[in-house]
Amino acid sequence: MKQHWSTPKPYSIDAAPAGQWKKVIEAVPAKTVLRIEAKGSWSVGSLPCTPDGVLVAPAESKALPNYPAGALLGKLGGSTSGSAEGTIFAIGEYCVVQSGDNPVPLFVAINVSATATLDAKEKIALTISEAE
Repeated sequence: MKQHWSTPKPYSIDAAPAGQWKKVIEAVPAKTVLRIEAKGSWSVGSLPCTPDGVLVAPAESKALPNYPAGALLGKLGGSTSGSAEGTIFAIGEYCVVQSGDNPVPLFVAINVSATATLDAKEKIALTISEAE
């Protein structure tokens, strides 16, 4: 079955400071399927990254160990200050994700530890559409 998507909405998000969750959408409605596409470039230490991150980075450069260093992450629910709440997922350059039973905010962050250097000279460009 072919999926129909709403017209993509553009968002522009600062990549820095490193590892900080930034609110993109105030409230994603319950049971909403989102298609998220991301563009941008930055570096973690001296390693250039795209939203997919970089697999060869040292483990200590990652804030969350299950995702590549420098990868763009999303979080449905929770707050701007915590990684232990909400549902965290990798956005990379493209993802499709569904919200849960309640409206929740959407946040994004780059997976970089507090001790790693993040060099971002441009904003992250996101386009987000909803399944119709």
